[in-house]
Amino acid sequence: MKNKIINSNFDEKTGISRITIQNKYGKFTGFSFCHPDDIENISMYAGYRYAETRAGIEFAKYRLKQEKTKLNTIQNLLKEIDLIKEDKNKTIKHIWKKEKEYKDNVQYFKDV
Repeated sequence: MKNKIINSNFDEKTGISRITIQNKYGKFTGFSFCHPDDIENISMYAGYRYAETRAGIEFAKYRLKQEKTKLNTIQNLLKEIDLIKEDKNKTIKHIWKKEKEYKDNVQYFKDV
């Protein structure tokens, strides 16, 4: 999965870095905040790396949510299939029972 950085900012006064990545699933933004005392000691590239990591985390959360939705859909489908199977078996048993009753009735009327 290729992520493309489409926007990046670093504010030297506040120490806030922001990166927006884009991939086939959409755009995801990550921020990093430096403590005011650390702004001089930490390069903007470190802030970019942290922000990019957080954007990647946002992407992972999005994909996890998608996969959970798919899993729930599949689980619900399997439950429905099981219910159909149970109903089908009950229906088949009911049909066999009725068939036996009809055969017995036909035999009874033949004998009479």
